[in-house]
Amino acid sequence: MDNVKIIAIPVMGKSTDYKVSKLFARSPFFIIYDEKNQTIQFAKNDYKGDQAQSGKHISKLLVAKGVNVFCGHDIGFNVQKIAEENNIQLILLPETKGMMGETVINMIKKK
Repeated sequence: MDNVKIIAIPVMGKSTDYKVSKLFARSPFFIIYDEKNQTIQFAKNDYKGDQAQSGKHISKLLVAKGVNVFCGHDIGFNVQKIAEENNIQLILLPETKGMMGETVINMIKKK
């Protein structure tokens, strides 16, 4: 795997102006940020209401989209397991009230 990072950021709506979702697997949308090309796409989470397997299903969808970094406040066991199986890096965000998707992208750009 090369060093190109494609990062999934859970957000409450389909814009970088929405807050980061507290729960990774229950997030309504994900920003998919390609660090190399500096492009942004969005993925809708149709699995957010699945009581038992939402983390497993959304993680597999994100991996299929080429994501190799999961970023969030609360990343559950099923997501962690899929991440480990697929060499996905996990980045835990601080519990900052009102953190926006754009804020996370800017943090990534400045690193």
